Parts: sequence; C-alpha cells; structure tokens
Amino acid sequence: MTKKILISGSLAYDRIMDFNGFFKDHILPEKIHILNVSFYVEKLRQSFGGTSANIAYSLALLGEKPIVLSAYGNDFTLYKSWCRKYGLNVSYAKPIKNVQTSSAYIITDQANNQITGFFAGAMQYSNGSIPRKLLGPGSLSVVAPGNVQDLKNYPKI
Repeated sequence: MTKKILISGSLAYDRIMDFNGFFKDHILPEKIHILNVSFYVEKLRQSFGGTSANIAYSLALLGEKPIVLSAYGNDFTLYKSWCRKYGLNVSYAKPIKNVQTSSAYIITDQANNQITGFFAGAMQYSNGSIPRKLLGPGSLSVVAPGNVQDLKNYPKI
C-alpha cells in the first residue's frame, strides 16, 4: 500500500507588510492604555500560508504527495490553484461557503518587531471526519495547529 501523509492544520492567506520605521516611536508606554495607532506601509505581499499548507509544501519539495485536511473559505480559488501547482492535494479539504479563508495580517518594523492580527475564518469550523480510505498501514498523520475540534477525528494509536 502506498504511504499517505495526512496533514491537518490551517490554510491561511498571509498578508505581510513592512513598516519603514519603529513601533517604539509610536507606541509610548505611558500611553498604552489609550492605544490608537496607524502605520503607513509601502509594500504588501500576499502569500499562501497556514500550518498545514506550509508543512505540505515542504514535503512536496522533498518529493512527497501530502494530503491537506483543513477547512477553507469562499475565497479559495487562487489558493487552490497554487496548491495544485505545487503538488498539495486539497481534494479532501472542506469548503465552508459563508466565510472567508483564515487570514494573518502582519506588520513588521525596522527592528523586526511584529504586530499580527489573525482572522480564524474557515479554521473555526471542523474539517470533518477523515475518510477511511486514507487510513491504513504506512499512513502518517501530522496534526499542526488549527481547529482543536479536529483532534477527535484522528484515530487513537
């Protein structure tokens, strides 16, 4: 039987921004109780991320054919194309129709400090049960951070 590598976790859009300054110049300790800041960023880059996709992508680079078991939202078309292009099997990932895919918004300053906002989106929903045909001798499961409800779907070893 062919070895299967099943990976659960998150699928997320990473929106990464660089701030050409220092947060410390704008976030003053004596004013932290009334924090209201805005940072002008000159660059925005969007990446396909999330714990399950990052692990699956690395395994695909090593010649494996990982199977992603995660939930995604109604904005997954471009991400799905990227997954297929790089050999990530998302055919068992679960679509959630009325919500967007998880997203991380990361601003990094010149000292490499970061402020991150994370929208759970589809990750807050379970990706459902693992199809029995994916389980068997030689199958491996990687449980990466994602929806904790999904842990109950994995067979106990």
